[in-house]
Amino acid sequence: PFGYKSCKMLAHFYPQEYIQAIEQNTLGNYELNQTELDEFIVINSKKGLGELNVEDLHNLIKYLKEDKTADNSSRIKIISAVIKQIEKNIAETMCGIMGSKPSGLVFDYLKNEDFNNIKIIDKRVLTETQLYKLHRARCTYNSRLKRIAKDIGISKLTSHVSRHSFAYYMLSSGSTVEEISHALSHSSIEITQNYINQFPSKFSDVALQRFSDSWNI
Repeated sequence: PFGYKSCKMLAHFYPQEYIQAIEQNTLGNYELNQTELDEFIVINSKKGLGELNVEDLHNLIKYLKEDKTADNSSRIKIISAVIKQIEKNIAETMCGIMGSKPSGLVFDYLKNEDFNNIKIIDKRVLTETQLYKLHRARCTYNSRLKRIAKDIGISKLTSHVSRHSFAYYMLSSGSTVEEISHALSHSSIEITQNYINQFPSKFSDVALQRFSDSWNI
């Protein structure tokens, strides 16, 4: 359901699972044809040929691109094709690892059973233990979001941004201010209105979409 780039983003939240997926998809797990084998057999590496992982291969490509003593274009093309297949296998493996996890987990550091007595409509007061767990989870979550933001060049990405996104999409789907306020559990309509005042108008959204649709990216 997702590719290797998404897999790497998920690795910020599940580093051990990502490492496990990489270790299960080394070059030794890939069946090389003769042409591919000829390109890899001459590699001088401290690791055995079968132990090379996708990160090692990316470093190899980087080295070949920086090497000005020879024309490596053909070799780069062949190795890149192998990398692409290994990346596909890593993403599939990580899907399997994530899918085998028990249900009721939210990013592995919040468990459903610790909060299954919460009813949003009743606005039940959280216990000190629940508040502490939420605080720890939020700090961990936000620190990992910051690393993702740095990777993709976004200046600000936090868990609170998702509340703004949720409110914006409710508004764009025709929800009233009262409905949005209730969904966000705001104490007053004024707070919700402050959210809404920060959003771009639907007219600018339409114009931006037209502009975006005119380009193939």
